[in-house]
Amino acid sequence: MEMIGKTVLNISLNSQQGYNTLADCMLSTIRWHQANAETNPLSHLNLVRKYIHWSNGCQMDHYIGDLLDKRYEYLVVETRNHISDSTGKSVIDLVLQARIKEGNSISPPNKLDPEFRLFAIRQVQLFLFTGRDSTSTVIKETLRLFPPASASREGFESETVINDTGKTCSINGIFILTLHTELQRNPLHWVDPDTFIPERFLAKSDEKLYPPRTAWRPFEKGIRNCLSEGLVITELKVLLAIVSTGFDFETTYNELDAMGGKVADKWKHQGERAYQIEEGAAHPCERMTVRARVRRIQYCIYG
Repeated sequence: MEMIGKTVLNISLNSQQGYNTLADCMLSTIRWHQANAETNPLSHLNLVRKYIHWSNGCQMDHYIGDLLDKRYEYLVVETRNHISDSTGKSVIDLVLQARIKEGNSISPPNKLDPEFRLFAIRQVQLFLFTGRDSTSTVIKETLRLFPPASASREGFESETVINDTGKTCSINGIFILTLHTELQRNPLHWVDPDTFIPERFLAKSDEKLYPPRTAWRPFEKGIRNCLSEGLVITELKVLLAIVSTGFDFETTYNELDAMGGKVADKWKHQGERAYQIEEGAAHPCERMTVRARVRRIQYCIYG
């Protein structure tokens, strides 16, 4: 949350030191998300959840709106005085700079117009949500087996897709949802698709394990490609390099089973205990609780 806050808003949320309105309301909204709304119509009658979502939404809108207004006023002054701020590379800066260039870039208005302001607030919320969630899963092969989200597109008259039998199908007026979990475990595209084999991403193009060019798409492809893919991958590499060398981790499912009287084999899907469920985005069921221990490192000193 700290990393994505700095990248999107160019501020420190300080959410690890205490309460932050934006960070805590975002996490609260995710926790109160109703995953089975499609199959349980009565779930919409939960007035407490509706109130919490509404309250969180109002607070996040106000928080982001204030930041947008202050940053926009600052950029307007810069523009009028022909000053270029080389540090303004956050998402919020890029959005506002583009807006100023679209209009009267010599003398932009003093305030953001309400329609664009609301649009910008929603986009910032989306960046914060997707950035926070995608960074909580890991690299390459893990993202293949456990992609954090899916993607949707609207079909138009001139567009077609080819199905598995080679037939060309029109998608005019059709809402298309790409199921990344199914695509990235499809045996037509992947060798031994349900097995964790990180080496497949080190294979050469003429080797059996080599992944298809467009079958790995947790960040999507083309114009719907996630803008933060580069940031997330770099961030994950740094975190893994630091954390994995200093700690050992083990899951605590056995302890959870003992407390709840569960039988472990009955709570697996495709051989995995940490299978994915929907909680705003995809997360491991039962939150995948772990115990972390500081790794004991033995040093050898040669004289």
